[in-house]
Amino acid sequence: MRRRKTPGSHLEGMEGRLLLSAYALSQVGYVGGNSTGMEPQSTLVADAEGNLYGTATLGGAHGAGTVFEVVQNSGALTTLASFNGANGKAPFAGVVLDVSGNLFGTTTAGGTYGDGNVFEIARGSNAITTVAEFNGNNGALAYGGVTLDGAGNLFGATSGGASGNGTLFEVGKGSSAITDLHYFYGPDGANPNGPLTFDAAGNLYGTTRNGGVNGQGTVFEMASGSGAITTLGSFNGYNGSSPLGSITVDASGNVFGTTSQGGALYGIASGGYGSVFEIANGSNTVTTLASFTGTNGSYPSAGPILDGAGDLYGTTQTGGANGRGTLFEIGAGSFTITTLATFNGTNGGGPAGALTPDAAGNFFGTSESGGVNNQGTVFELAKGSSVVTDLASFLPPGGANPFAGVTLDATGNLYGTTITGGASNLGTVFEIANGSNAMTTLASLNQASNWLSPPPALTLDAAGNLFGTTATGGYAKGDGTVFEIPMGSS
Repeated sequence: MRRRKTPGSHLEGMEGRLLLSAYALSQVGYVGGNSTGMEPQSTLVADAEGNLYGTATLGGAHGAGTVFEVVQNSGALTTLASFNGANGKAPFAGVVLDVSGNLFGTTTAGGTYGDGNVFEIARGSNAITTVAEFNGNNGALAYGGVTLDGAGNLFGATSGGASGNGTLFEVGKGSSAITDLHYFYGPDGANPNGPLTFDAAGNLYGTTRNGGVNGQGTVFEMASGSGAITTLGSFNGYNGSSPLGSITVDASGNVFGTTSQGGALYGIASGGYGSVFEIANGSNTVTTLASFTGTNGSYPSAGPILDGAGDLYGTTQTGGANGRGTLFEIGAGSFTITTLATFNGTNGGGPAGALTPDAAGNFFGTSESGGVNNQGTVFELAKGSSVVTDLASFLPPGGANPFAGVTLDATGNLYGTTITGGASNLGTVFEIANGSNAMTTLASLNQASNWLSPPPALTLDAAGNLFGTTATGGYAKGDGTVFEIPMGSS
C-alpha cells in the first residue's frame, strides 16, 4: 500500500521540498577530550529560538562531564559549564528547560556526599548551581533526570533512599531542598524504572519493576497537590510481572501499560509472556485486559498507544504464527487481544520500538529484521486496516537493522536511524517521504566523521533540520559528536 498524500504535502510542488538527493550529515560539534566533554548519552532539548542543549557524561575541564549548547545555525558546540565533582559528576540524563529558559538536570555522582545532585544553569549563565544534593538517605543515582510540572516544580525518581529501594522526590520551584515524597520500602514497590507521566489534571504516575505485595512490581500515583504516593496496584505474576515501557493515561484517568513477563501463563511457560493491564480511575486493582500466550504474541518491549476511541495498540517482539512478533489491538471495553497482523519475515520481524501515530490515526514503526532483504523494515498500519504494509525494506549498502522507532514531521515524512549498513556499515539516517515507498539514505555514518555507536532519538526542529548526539566517533578524539542534517543541505 502506498501512503496517501496529504493536502499541502511537499510532494505537490517544489517550493519547500526536501532536497532528498543532496543531504549531508554535518558535525555541529565534537565532544572530546577535556574541552567539550565525552560520551553524550541523552537526547537534545531545543529552546524556542532553536538552540540545542545536552549533557556529556565525561570530559570537560575536570573530566567529570559537561552541559553544552549548540546555538542555532552556529555550527559550533559551546561548553556552557563543566562539572568538577564538587558541583556534581557524570550527568547521565539530559536537561529540561523551564519557561524562563533555565536548564535543570541531575548528576549520578559527585557533590558533598558523592551521590549526585540536582543542578541548574540559569539562562544566560555559564555557571552550574547546585540546587540540592543527594546524600544516599534522600536518594542516589538519579539516572532518570527530572520532569517539570506546569508550576515549575521538579520531580524525579532515584535509587537508594532510606530503605535502599528508591525514592520519588520533588524540588519545589525556588527551593534548594530535596523533598522525598516517598521512600519505597519493598511492599509498596522497589526500583522505580520508567519515565514519570503527568495526566491533564497534574497527577503523577510511574511504575516500579520490583517490589509490591508480591515482589513483581507496582503502579503508583501521586495525586496533584497531595504530596503522597498511592500504590494503585501490585503485580502478582498472574496479572503481569515487571512492568516495562511508558504508561498511558486516558482522559478519564484510567491507566494502561504492558508488562514484560507474567500474565495468564505465569508459572506455566517460562514465567509468562507478558500482559496488557488497566487500572481504572478510582480503583486499586490491576485488571489484566489480556495476556500474551505466544500464539498472539510474546514479550512486548514498549508501552501501548491509545487512540481517540479508547482502543489500545502495540507490538510484541516475538510470538505470533511465525514467531517474529505481532501488531495487536485491544478494543475499548474488550478483554481480548486481536492480532491485527503477524510479522512473518517478509513484512518484517522483531518490532522493538514504540509505534508512532499520525493525526489521521495511522501507525508507523520499524522492525529490526525481516523484509525483502531480511535487514529490517519500516511499516505502516493504516487506520481501519488489519494489514501491516511494508513501506520499505532495508538493503545494504543502504541502512540495515533499525532499532528505535520513527519520527514523524508535520508534513508526514518519516525519519529514523539504523545501527548497521551504510558506506562504512556503521549505520545510517534515513527518510521516507510522505506519499512515497522509497527509502532515502540521508547520511551514512562512519568512524571518522560521524559515530561508532547507535545514536539516541533524533530531534527535529521547526525548520525540518535533524539533530542528534553520538557517544563515540568524530574526527577530533573519537569521543562523540553533536550532528545536524540540515534541511536542503548539500
